[in-house]
Amino acid sequence: LQKGMHGGDNTPPDGNMDWLLNEKHRRGKHLEPLGAGPSDVRKKLFRFCMSWSSNQALEFGGCFGIRDPESQEMMCAALCFPPNEQKLYEVGTCKFLQLVYHMTMTGRSIP
Repeated sequence: LQKGMHGGDNTPPDGNMDWLLNEKHRRGKHLEPLGAGPSDVRKKLFRFCMSWSSNQALEFGGCFGIRDPESQEMMCAALCFPPNEQKLYEVGTCKFLQLVYHMTMTGRSIP
């Protein structure tokens, strides 16, 4: 998920997330390829965001991906929440605190 979102030499990043970084050289170019490999800051931000989203979705739904049959490289992925009346896609206070604790204090994902 992270690699597909942060962009690369020839691939554009996710436009909304690119905007979040607010890098001066990227202003107005959020849908264009990076032209150079992603910076460490970019990798860290996207790793954190994808870990957060994955940990939230895996408890209730799932994460599904498609791999290239030859290289086995991940081509795309989707985080899914089942249809429900509880609005599981919204992070409540308890879930928010659980995510913050596990991702910042322990440095690992939720088991």
